[in-house]
Amino acid sequence: MSEYINPALKVERLWKCSRRRGERFAVTTIINFFQKMNRKDQIGTVVGIVASTSGIILWAILNFFNPYSTKGITEAMIKITFMGLGLPAISGLVASVFKIKWLMYAVFIASLPLSLYLAGTPSIFKLFLLVSLFYLVSAILLT
Repeated sequence: MSEYINPALKVERLWKCSRRRGERFAVTTIINFFQKMNRKDQIGTVVGIVASTSGIILWAILNFFNPYSTKGITEAMIKITFMGLGLPAISGLVASVFKIKWLMYAVFIASLPLSLYLAGTPSIFKLFLLVSLFYLVSAILLT
């Protein structure tokens, strides 16, 4: 069984390690951290990052470049979709980068209702369901 390490401690250790070598916190430090993971965690992290960035892009398209919207975008619509799709995508990005399993499961549960609703629409936004399923796959792989 692996020892639990607080995600904030991981970042602090990475920062100290990079500062000792005289480097700034850079991409090379993140790559080294990624290489120290086992293969299952690497795949889970990549799936989570891909799902989260896809969710953020789809959320932006839904709110700001929606080709199916005949009316203007209301502030209430942006708030609702941000809480149901945008915030889980941002949280999923954090959860996958820092390998926070419980947060990734919470992201899946939070994004599922609106994703199921959008899966019933005849548009590109059916992909939100796939994004939610990728959150679940990432959470399972990170476990």
